[in-house]
Amino acid sequence: GLEAIQMLLTSDRFTCNEVLLQRHMLPELLELLEGKPQKPRLLVCELAMMEAVTGISVPLAKSKTLAFALARRPMDRVDLARLVNKVTPSLRLVALDGLTDASNVGTIVKVAAAFGATAILLSSDCCDALSPRSIRVSAGHVFHVPLIQGDLVAMLQELNDSGVLTMAAIVQEAKFLDEVPQLPLRWALVLGS
Repeated sequence: GLEAIQMLLTSDRFTCNEVLLQRHMLPELLELLEGKPQKPRLLVCELAMMEAVTGISVPLAKSKTLAFALARRPMDRVDLARLVNKVTPSLRLVALDGLTDASNVGTIVKVAAAFGATAILLSSDCCDALSPRSIRVSAGHVFHVPLIQGDLVAMLQELNDSGVLTMAAIVQEAKFLDEVPQLPLRWALVLGS
């Protein structure tokens, strides 16, 4: 949708090649692209044509925001060691272990972005945070929060070796966050399914 495309177009890491949009969206996107050296090709059409071309129909209430974008994934991978070794005092990481529902991943990314997460770590078996569903549910925040997918156990070990507190959301034998005397500035919260 339009909101996710706006987030994509303001991202420093992703390159947007083309946007398929409705005519009423054009002024807002042109303003957003003003002054940008690299602009995507804008393809304008009416809603009926967009639905016919894409095969996607939406309820009338959502039809005003229907738009599509084609973007490239960044070639450079986010380096966990570089994030950990940054001079900034705080490090807020959310680690997702084995989440397979793109809606859940998108929701967590959106909430993590709202709370200022430094990055999202995803286990190898976690669903793709850049899947269309996750992008839509996150309202495009996946384009602004660095994502690192790989061997989560190794990443958590690297964090532990660097003195980053690792916490996990568990059901039994747990403390509530308000029971923790003091939360350090550098931490990772692990969430699983």
